[in-house]
Amino acid sequence: MTSFLGGPESREQLVKRHAKFLRLWDEGEARMFTSRADSEEEPVGSVGFAFRAEEDFEYPKENPIRVNA
Repeated sequence: MTSFLGGPESREQLVKRHAKFLRLWDEGEARMFTSRADSEEEPVGSVGFAFRAEEDFEYPKENPIRVNA
């Protein structure tokens, strides 16, 4: 899946994104949740929710994921 999003993140990119999620959580602007299955110890997925759209966000042109607007 990460190949559609520009490949795996570097450690620096991951730390930066995580700090952003923490900041948005603290500000009440977004939430991140994990999905769990009773049969699994580890989370099986995650989902995020933002209360507002980021003005500077653009989907990469090669991204096959589309959002209905």
